[in-house]
Amino acid sequence: MTQEREALGQDVPPFYQVFDSLADPQIIAQGTLSGGDAVRPDRVVWCQWSRVNDTPWDFTVDPMQNISDSAVATYWNPTTLQPGQSRRIVTYYGLGAIDMDMRCPVAVGLTGPKEIPCENMTPQGGEFTLVAYLANVLGCPEEEPIFENLTEVYAQILPGPVTIAPFEDDTKMVDELAVGASALLSWQLIAPPTPGTYTIEIEVGCAERPPKIVQYTITVPDCGLMLCDLTGQWTNVQIHRARNGAPKAIYGRFLAINNCDQSFRNLTLTIYLTDDVVAFRAGLRPPIVAIRQRVGSLAAHSSRLVHGKVNLPRGTVLTGRYLIGFIDSDNKVSEGNESNNWVEYGPLP
Repeated sequence: MTQEREALGQDVPPFYQVFDSLADPQIIAQGTLSGGDAVRPDRVVWCQWSRVNDTPWDFTVDPMQNISDSAVATYWNPTTLQPGQSRRIVTYYGLGAIDMDMRCPVAVGLTGPKEIPCENMTPQGGEFTLVAYLANVLGCPEEEPIFENLTEVYAQILPGPVTIAPFEDDTKMVDELAVGASALLSWQLIAPPTPGTYTIEIEVGCAERPPKIVQYTITVPDCGLMLCDLTGQWTNVQIHRARNGAPKAIYGRFLAINNCDQSFRNLTLTIYLTDDVVAFRAGLRPPIVAIRQRVGSLAAHSSRLVHGKVNLPRGTVLTGRYLIGFIDSDNKVSEGNESNNWVEYGPLP
């Protein structure tokens, strides 16, 4: 990247890298934008430092602006915090790594996660991004080097244990790669759910030179996913009423239960009041009231009592209504059974 650009929303990549030379990288830096406990930003800008330093928030990208003194600006949109609420944002910047292959026909650098985080795993597998940097910096063949522009440059993920994500192509193309030029290709891939280390083979070739095969390995840890389960139960639900008997609030204790082999931080519990559990769960009816509460940390195979309070709008009718506690309402934990994250209580008297 030599000119300013930005990424918004779901187009924000999981990471970016900066290096001094693709052919012989001595310094590789990496910013991790999502995955693990990193919170995906709403906007990321790669730009000229002197420009963004003058307007840090309302910055406008100039796609024709060359970058000499580079900067990365990371934005999380403002949100409203109620009294007692907090917001935690995590991002990472540090050293990165690239697996280089300098054989003909083109230089190839592969980068991505070396291990799938457990929070990214599901019973179907773990999705991740694999990036390939291609550079026309090699004289080929080695014994009589010739430098030439390359056409119909391609990289293809070969069949193997790691599969292509839906709507993703196994083959990526670059029409032309001039001498000294480079290109970036990427794939969304899915690693198997079974723990182990898997090898991905990529064929790289072009019209002018014979192809080669490069390899990348990815490890799936033993996350105990099929045994992992978050659930809960209601205890001691009470209705607080005004002097005239009208309901004012519901007090209840929700026991959050972690049946997983790992600990979790910053879990949330959302409490809903509804008159139709089936229609609400199907998204056909909005809740009467929704209250979000922080559970905090849960150690492996432990439980934690959360004191919930639902303030009721004036005139709310409770008879026949249901209280629903939704543990892990931010969906941070991949589980073998997600259905029992919803715990209902009712009908209320």
